[in-house]
Amino acid sequence: MRGPLFIVGLMAAMVTTEELLLAAGVSREVIYKWVAQRLLARPTFTTSTSGLIAVWPREALAKVRFIAKKEREDLPLKELVNAMQARWPAPK
Repeated sequence: MRGPLFIVGLMAAMVTTEELLLAAGVSREVIYKWVAQRLLARPTFTTSTSGLIAVWPREALAKVRFIAKKEREDLPLKELVNAMQARWPAPK
């Protein structure tokens, strides 16, 4: 059985949707558009004192900043996907 220290460590490696919104300067709808476009992995859901919340791996912060920057530069989606794959290769 995993104890409270595991949970605390796990949550330290995660960020909330609100943190992503602040990091990228975009709306919630844009974040989930990026999920639909497979630029971001789907979040995990967990409960908190305020109810069910979405949490994301900490690396999602860097990804949303990168995506937002490239979209402001009008980089086409296909090129954005290629740039993301080069920067964050899929695990083998």
